[in-house]
Amino acid sequence: MNFSDSSMNRGRAEAANAIRVKATAFTLIELLVVISIIGILAGLLIPLAGVAQTKMRISRVKAELNSYINAIETYKLETGEYPPDFGDMMKGEGVSSNDYAKYRLYCARNPLYYELGGAIFTNRAFFTLADGEETSINELDKVFKRRSIRNSARVKSDIDFKGFSFKNAQVAILKDNFSAGPEADLKVLMVPVPGPYNLEGKEGKKINPWFYDASSTNRHNKTSYDLWAEIIAGGKTNTIGNWK
Repeated sequence: MNFSDSSMNRGRAEAANAIRVKATAFTLIELLVVISIIGILAGLLIPLAGVAQTKMRISRVKAELNSYINAIETYKLETGEYPPDFGDMMKGEGVSSNDYAKYRLYCARNPLYYELGGAIFTNRAFFTLADGEETSINELDKVFKRRSIRNSARVKSDIDFKGFSFKNAQVAILKDNFSAGPEADLKVLMVPVPGPYNLEGKEGKKINPWFYDASSTNRHNKTSYDLWAEIIAGGKTNTIGNWK
């Protein structure tokens, strides 16, 4: 092979490489088109992600609602009554729409955690709870306007309703700002997702509470009880209750 043949072959190879590079490279217009398509797809997916989160929140709260309904109905079968609500609830009879804030506060400060969990009453006017903690008649009265836990007995084997087990994420401690005197670290049931209404919890924690009404004339279920949650999902307030 002479030098002219070698040069010719090298030139052909370089030309072929140039053609391949040109064939595989993106032009500026093509890059802009691809970026635009990606932007359109992202714009379509973001709203779908919001819809998925809304459905997930609602589904989670509905599942917890059904769990509490089953516990309350079991309580009723065992004790003959539904769990009591806030002790001054009957004062909310005929509450006007202007007094809804007070009514909602009454419904939020309910003793469901104590009634569904069960307790043992001692002769020192104290109750020992299923989780081993202790509370007194005076503490219950301060927070819930109730001086007893109906679902209690002198010994554990005598408790009619054996108790509902709670996860840590379902329970929150209220901040003790109800009255003067010894601190009362009492608990309420907490909705697992954010809501528009909050109770003040221990150490500044915001509590989205479960609302419960078993005695006032304002409730939807006149012969039983109302249990509901108010949550923020999809950019709006959603009410999830046992009447709808």
